[in-house]
Amino acid sequence: MSPRVFLISLFALMIGIALAVSPSDLFAKKKMPTPDDFRIYLHSAPRMPMSPDPAPTLVIEPNGHCKYYERSRGEENVLKREFDLDAEAMSKIYDTTKKERFFDLKPEYSDPNVMDGDFAEVEITAERKKHRVKTVNIKVDAFDNIVKAINAHTPEGTHIIYNALYVGDYKRVER
Repeated sequence: MSPRVFLISLFALMIGIALAVSPSDLFAKKKMPTPDDFRIYLHSAPRMPMSPDPAPTLVIEPNGHCKYYERSRGEENVLKREFDLDAEAMSKIYDTTKKERFFDLKPEYSDPNVMDGDFAEVEITAERKKHRVKTVNIKVDAFDNIVKAINAHTPEGTHIIYNALYVGDYKRVER
């Protein structure tokens, strides 16, 4: 067989393999130990619309891929960073959502005595259920524990921070 025929045959074989195998098969990551639809949207923002403080958002996809956004006053969300969580991190975050019974939390918690401040909200999808919870100037232990678990597994500079995590004299409720 001539070298030219050999190279053409080899090239045709490589093209055939490339067409037969989907990109998702080639680049598939390890199966996550969480539900296939486990997804998190986590956001915090100042209550005053003209505040100069940025409003961070973190989106965690079922495969562990994360996108971190920030929005400054008068701007659209800007993608600042992308990264991946491994199976262990996803498992720990999921376990925390189950332990804290996220899907049993009320849709909103608020302390009407604090007029300024900020809010945080989390929307979690898992096992074909979707639930969103918002806290406004109040410590909600179950909610805050989930956010702390997420922050513990995300890189520095991508943590979602809001006053209730740090202000000691905020009103506190367990659930």
